[in-house]
Amino acid sequence: MFKVLQKDFVPAEFKRVAYRVEVDAAVSAEDLLAPECWAHVAKDKEVKLGAIIEVIPRSGEWFLELLVRGKTDTGLRVAILRYVEFNKQPAPAAAAPDASEFEVMFRGRAGWSVKRKSDKTVVFEGGTAREDAEKFVAEQESALA
Repeated sequence: MFKVLQKDFVPAEFKRVAYRVEVDAAVSAEDLLAPECWAHVAKDKEVKLGAIIEVIPRSGEWFLELLVRGKTDTGLRVAILRYVEFNKQPAPAAAAPDASEFEVMFRGRAGWSVKRKSDKTVVFEGGTAREDAEKFVAEQESALA
């Protein structure tokens, strides 16, 4: 039977290397699995097998945790450890997809925003999460009803 030796049993903090990457909202988790996606950081001597990479889009819609499984000069081979989507709720069956006169969108530094479709005016901005913008839309639509 295999037995773990004391010299191999160390606190993870002494071995773990973790990185964090913020990506544009248009980048998908699948995009990050391509080895060439990591070409600019693959030559970094600090990136080792077993390193953890946390990825979060600037929109905050999801969180991805990757494990570095392989490394070349032109890319990293990574595997998904964890993927969490936030705010993923099915649309209400009663409402048509374009029934709202507002559009919720992520606008970079302006954060989560709401644009009125009729005149394309931004009527709310600065939300830190999609829920902030959706709450604004719900309040506006209930006031108009």
